[in-house]
Amino acid sequence: MKSSLLVVMLLVALVAAAVEGKVLMGRMSTEEDFVYIGKFTYDTKGPGLMYFDSNDVAPAGDVELGYVTLNLYNDEPGKPWTWSDVWNNDKLSCQEKVNLQHPISSNKGVIIDGQDLKFEFNEDETTTWFLTVSDCHLDSNAELEMDFHLHFINSGSGWINECSVEDQNMLTIFFLFFALWIVAVPFFFVAIFFVVFKQNKELAYVMKMFLIVVVFMWIALGCYFTHYAVYAIDGIGIPSMQVSADVLYYLAYILFMIILLLSVSKKEKPVDLPIVTWAIAGPLFFLYLVFFLWQEIYVGLHPALQHYRWDVPPGIVMACIQVLIWVYFAAVAVFQAIRHAEFRLFMVVFAAAFTLWFLFLPFMAAVLAMVEIYYRKKWMTGMMWLANTAAFAVFALLAVPSPLSDKLGTSDVFSKPTYNTNIIPDRLVNNQASNEDDEDDPFGGL
Repeated sequence: MKSSLLVVMLLVALVAAAVEGKVLMGRMSTEEDFVYIGKFTYDTKGPGLMYFDSNDVAPAGDVELGYVTLNLYNDEPGKPWTWSDVWNNDKLSCQEKVNLQHPISSNKGVIIDGQDLKFEFNEDETTTWFLTVSDCHLDSNAELEMDFHLHFINSGSGWINECSVEDQNMLTIFFLFFALWIVAVPFFFVAIFFVVFKQNKELAYVMKMFLIVVVFMWIALGCYFTHYAVYAIDGIGIPSMQVSADVLYYLAYILFMIILLLSVSKKEKPVDLPIVTWAIAGPLFFLYLVFFLWQEIYVGLHPALQHYRWDVPPGIVMACIQVLIWVYFAAVAVFQAIRHAEFRLFMVVFAAAFTLWFLFLPFMAAVLAMVEIYYRKKWMTGMMWLANTAAFAVFALLAVPSPLSDKLGTSDVFSKPTYNTNIIPDRLVNNQASNEDDEDDPFGGL
């Protein structure tokens, strides 16, 4: 098969993690005779619409003969037009693929000749439709070219009709969490000011790291909210802002995992972690970042497939890596609890609380694999933001002075530690004893 040069200036495809929007537009120029151009999932609440406009369609001779057509398929199982059975099926010729399409397009495709096309969809079940453009008589030395504008509209109000089903209610999710965080985050910073600076104390290094996590997450949340708010208006959104949010989110996510390892290792800074930790956890964090980048571009590499972030290869590997990081986190916590009785209560509570956070993502990914693909993205998004918000709140409660943190011995978190420790109180640290024991402590504990 000839290599194709398909230049489609889709704002949702210029960046890897862009959502499949209702508006796709651009210039097509390819040597392929059967080309995927977009997909959209319609709900069952009422008629959905699709508009297709084209200009400057070439080759002109093939256009005049009616060879250039728009073809429609969907994900109904067991049908001739089932997309997964048609796309990338090397056993089928271009014309055979065209002949298998849904009857809504007369099984022969709708001729593209510069006229505006309109389709209406009334679905009994949630259905994803896939569109291709074909010219099965394309000469070997010619290219299939056109400027096109593809516009999908779902049923429902303006809050959701701009969105494919998998993206419906994403704006609601981010609005709710943005409203929550816009109140909680300033309150947290005010608490830090009064507890730390008013008492002439210096903020511990690990808490500075936690503040970075909170700020990154807050900015990411604002970017997500802004992207989906614009997306609800124009069907495109701001894909670059969504990608920036993804990067900030996962940087904060990785940094928070490092903070948790620092806490159970009783170290203040990453550079203080022992070699064994970097030898084991370091490669895992690096791989997590690499597979995140692969996960981020996976959509762009496979635009024609029905995909969901956590059931594609990079997402599955990331979930497994997170479990491995948790195993090391739990091992360190158990070791410290056994070795240092004075920290046992803290280690038990801390490890138990954040074990739930570590395993929540892999657990939800496994559970949602049994849910229809249209709903996985929004369920995972909502549940992960809930889990992260709860985890950050627990960490903050363990850090600020309160009956709980006093009982666990963690209320000195905002004070500058005299030893490499973060939320372990200075009064429990015996520097001399710790120096003597370090040689026998593979995890770099007290």
